[in-house]
Amino acid sequence: MRKTDCSTRMIRGIFCVILAVSIAFASALFPLPVQAAQTVEQLEAKYDKLEKQIKDNEKKLSQNAENRVETKDKISSLESQISDLNSQIDILDQKISALNSDIQGLNSHIQSLDAEIEGINAQITSTKIDISMSETTIDMTYQKVLERMRMSYMMGASSDLELLIGAQSLSDILTRQQYLKNAAEYDDALIHSLEEDIDKLHEMNITLDAAMERVNLKKAEIEKQKKDLQAKQANVQSSANDLASKKYSVNVKRGDAVAMLRTLDKQSEEYKRMSKQLAAEKEKVAAEIDALIAAQGSSQGQEMAADIKNDGTLIWPLPYKNCYISAYFPAYSDGSPHHGVDMCVSGGTYGKNIVAAQSGKAMTVGYGHWSMGNYIILDHGNGLFTAYYHCSQILISQGQTVKQGQVIAKAGQTGNATGPHLHFEVRTNKNGNVTRMNPLNYVSMPK
Repeated sequence: MRKTDCSTRMIRGIFCVILAVSIAFASALFPLPVQAAQTVEQLEAKYDKLEKQIKDNEKKLSQNAENRVETKDKISSLESQISDLNSQIDILDQKISALNSDIQGLNSHIQSLDAEIEGINAQITSTKIDISMSETTIDMTYQKVLERMRMSYMMGASSDLELLIGAQSLSDILTRQQYLKNAAEYDDALIHSLEEDIDKLHEMNITLDAAMERVNLKKAEIEKQKKDLQAKQANVQSSANDLASKKYSVNVKRGDAVAMLRTLDKQSEEYKRMSKQLAAEKEKVAAEIDALIAAQGSSQGQEMAADIKNDGTLIWPLPYKNCYISAYFPAYSDGSPHHGVDMCVSGGTYGKNIVAAQSGKAMTVGYGHWSMGNYIILDHGNGLFTAYYHCSQILISQGQTVKQGQVIAKAGQTGNATGPHLHFEVRTNKNGNVTRMNPLNYVSMPK
């Protein structure tokens, strides 16, 4: 058995107790997300069930188109599909949130394990130093014992007798007896110290081996946690891709619903019900834009970059004198909400230039939205924003800075639009409170 095997037990016993307590504490702080994983599985089961329903409705829509069934049945299947797609979007949002929570927990757990391993490694290093020093001490003590034994052997028992016989007086005899007694006690103490040092060395080696084994177990646990982490990260990415796909599908289906709406009799119950539903969806879109402005846009008191000249005034975004307004703020003629003004050009609006009402930055540029069509939202700084919907062409890119009067798009009829026009909006943001303003309080029609 190697000499260093003697010294590990004592320290290792202490390590085991400390590590057991540490693991219990870490487990309480960073429990593995077993429940979260079950929640994700439940969400995936619901998602798969909805996917089957969506495919069934798609098949119905296809059969309805071939058989020329009533628009009412088509609308019913389409609305069911849209409802299921929206439910899937909600599920994917929840799933991504649950997975991100799991990932956060795994990262914390891995960090805890790394810190634990670092602490054990520090103790291992300290123990190795103690073992090395103990081995040196044992070697020195062992050499002293051997030397004493060698001297005792060479002198023999007669030497002690000769030492006493050679005494010149009683006092000398007593002194020499004390010397012999002290020598014997020294030898006993030396041997006892050697035995204790060997026992301690043995315990330290046992403790060291246990600590190293514990480190290896922790490293294996970290590797497993990292694999779980990678799997969840991949799941998040896959779910994000599915989410984007489902949002695109909803957008397409909403566009189909708008097209169907135009084929209905405006006095029919189907038309009224569907119009009401689409109006509610448009309100959701408007709220999403408010949230985007609040989160990413400028606020009052925040100016744009120095290279953007902005005197605070807006110009008419259709630079033509023969303009007219087909719908005003804040409502359509039927009373449904209208958050901007619809601008047209006499003689034909399609393809006409749309210019930036003020210098600013393209905060958002979008294409093919079921309601807004191709659209632009400009941030002019100081919490002022303008929006341009239903464009036939977009001539700038997201993040691009523009100057007042610069042509940014062409007028069109994309999205939910019954004819070519520019839907123009003005919004303000004050510390996250977004307000939809009457554009005619900011711009005047050219004369």
